[in-house]
Amino acid sequence: MKNKFIKQLALASYTKNKLDQTKVNKIIKNLTRLELKKYIKAIKNLEKQKVVYVYSSIKLNKLNVQEFKKVFTQKEIVFLEDKSLLAGIKVVNNDLVYENNLSNNFENLINYLNN
Repeated sequence: MKNKFIKQLALASYTKNKLDQTKVNKIIKNLTRLELKKYIKAIKNLEKQKVVYVYSSIKLNKLNVQEFKKVFTQKEIVFLEDKSLLAGIKVVNNDLVYENNLSNNFENLINYLNN
């Protein structure tokens, strides 16, 4: 089976933007091992495109949450707490990563002063 057809099967696995378990079960019964690997990879890529992860060192308030929802209107937003971010925030949107934290600012300042 060609990759294009596998991607079409992955898209057909959704009902109302949610992965439909009954459709998935029907599809995987007819796939070979190699095709199944490609199918799973296609599903993972589709899921990755639908979700934005927001990491913060502190719990965000309702105003901050609303701002993210305005920016990413068509995506599900998952808020996670990450204590390693020193007074900062990290947003992962598919393959794009936006990160701003105090630690990075200190490193940039030190590099600037050393040069």
